[in-house]
Amino acid sequence: MTEFEGTIWVAQEENEVKLICTKKQVKNKLEVLNEKGRDERVSEDKLLWQHPSRVQGKDEWQSKLTTIQATVERLYQSIDVSLLWESANELQVSEMDDLADLYFGGETTTEHLTAIWRALARDRLYFKRRGKAWEARTAAQVAELKMQRKRDQTKAQEQTLAVDWLQKMAKTVLSASAQEEGEELTILEIPPEQTAVVERLEAWLLRDDKDKFVADLVKNTAED
Repeated sequence: MTEFEGTIWVAQEENEVKLICTKKQVKNKLEVLNEKGRDERVSEDKLLWQHPSRVQGKDEWQSKLTTIQATVERLYQSIDVSLLWESANELQVSEMDDLADLYFGGETTTEHLTAIWRALARDRLYFKRRGKAWEARTAAQVAELKMQRKRDQTKAQEQTLAVDWLQKMAKTVLSASAQEEGEELTILEIPPEQTAVVERLEAWLLRDDKDKFVADLVKNTAED
């Protein structure tokens, strides 16, 4: 093997994939250039697909990488994961070659495979990874995940509103304590979207309701 082999591979990194260019073999690993042009070592069992192109050095690698990435991004943007899921679920398809062929049809390239992988990895709703394959979730699993994501989103929104309210309250208290006697006290109005959160805070403060969400929130806000 030469000092700079120059073969281009798509390698797996947990749920993500990355493009690499091989330099030389080092024992049971490959010394490669990553997408940032830096040296790293990759185990051969992480290699997924070899690109037909070959480069002669670091500069050519960066140029070719830009071209490949642009093609992958274009394909990635065109993928409707839910549409792919419907077909894959019906046909029980999970291997990457089959998924790419199912969606794009015709002759599939390394760029097609990379785009499909990235779309599935970033969505994570309709498919779950098993080794180097992506298995379509059942309709029931997808419905449950959608509900969980909705609950998480609602909780995050509540937390944002609560933190905002607590910060406003803190500023109002500080302002009131700094006012001279006889000055009018500023009344803090409650925006409609914060009413539910404020009611939970009130219940926690005045009625000693056991609300772990509010308790943790107050504690974290105080620490900040």
